[in-house]
Amino acid sequence: MINPENRFLYSLGLLALLFLAFLMIQALLPWLLALALGIATSLAWKQRRSQTRTEESQLNKIFYDLLRQHEGRISVLDFAMTANLNPQDAKAYLNIRAKEFSALFEPTDYGDVLYRFYSLTIPAPPSSQPEQPQTTTMLEPDLSLALSPAALARRLDLSVEIIHRRKQTPDFLDWSKRQDPQGTGWRYSLSDRCFYPVEALK
Repeated sequence: MINPENRFLYSLGLLALLFLAFLMIQALLPWLLALALGIATSLAWKQRRSQTRTEESQLNKIFYDLLRQHEGRISVLDFAMTANLNPQDAKAYLNIRAKEFSALFEPTDYGDVLYRFYSLTIPAPPSSQPEQPQTTTMLEPDLSLALSPAALARRLDLSVEIIHRRKQTPDFLDWSKRQDPQGTGWRYSLSDRCFYPVEALK
């Protein structure tokens, strides 16, 4: 049986341990709170980063799908409606892609602007029939066949600025053929500053 004196000493020691534990918890509490806050912040950042990557992946998919559907042309309105974005965010996204892929801008008759990604234009699927070798030849210069830059722009449904920007590029013949409603390629003549058709002879 514990005598009163030993019981008093035991109680006193227990109180001292509890007081010491309280002091340690009080001293460590700010560090524990900071650690908990750091862990919570890290988890939130990782979750947000994962969500951002998912959203970016979805936007990229919508972007490339629209390019395939519209042959390399895309407007802010189309992208904003399809991706469910406000116009400012849609324009910011397209401006980033336009800078990355050196896109051109085509004003429309309605005051809108089309982003034209020539490097991302999706080619037509190959024909199942074997292709015959082709050669190209320039038609004899003829005033009845010559088109001014403005006339060619109307024929290709593009702006004159686009025509002037691309007229002396190495791939202008192939490019103009893809834009032409009848599949006719065009070549620029420096002598009279007009465009002449080039036909493919099988």
